[in-house]
Amino acid sequence: TVAPYCKLGEVELRVTAKAGSEAEAKALTAPVVEEIKSALGDVVYGVNVDSLEQAVVAGLRDAGLKLATAESCTGGLIAKSVTDIAGSSAVLAGGMVTYTNRIKIDVLGVDENIIKEHSEVSNACAEAMATRARETFGTDYALSATGYAGPGGGTEKDPTGTVYIGIATPTGVRSERICVENATRTQVRNTVAHYALQMLVNEMK
Repeated sequence: TVAPYCKLGEVELRVTAKAGSEAEAKALTAPVVEEIKSALGDVVYGVNVDSLEQAVVAGLRDAGLKLATAESCTGGLIAKSVTDIAGSSAVLAGGMVTYTNRIKIDVLGVDENIIKEHSEVSNACAEAMATRARETFGTDYALSATGYAGPGGGTEKDPTGTVYIGIATPTGVRSERICVENATRTQVRNTVAHYALQMLVNEMK
């Protein structure tokens, strides 16, 4: 059987089999697990893993890699999610909550022309934040988030719930735009933190 369970920001699929022995049951479930992984692709972050955060910490630790964060609308929630896991001190170098443009520019070191030309809620700003966080903390990876968590705020192009997530890696930087509409501030922030960690897991594959 395959049973789906809804969790915050994700779905857990439990695969079970009944057989005469544990080995026989595992032999029955193994091809089903592989078929699910093949069908779902990058959204699968692990098998027999308690949480996405655990997968992130284990993946970074096993590879000897370090992470940094630069967050605006999430207020440090990405870093907090990682530090919820025991042993995270081995992988998280540090993070910044750069809530205002002045702090983004003066403390994090984002080029103010990027904000003037593209605004603080943009792919360009998210990528600059991630790049500067990676350089500042001397890490392998860095995640950033900037957007409108609500309530209120937003523009016609980027309504409330729009957030740009950046990820800087040893080979470059990229960003993604997500829009969590008709959601509470907490739901937006939690979704963004989860999405950012999923981006990191996919990058490490």
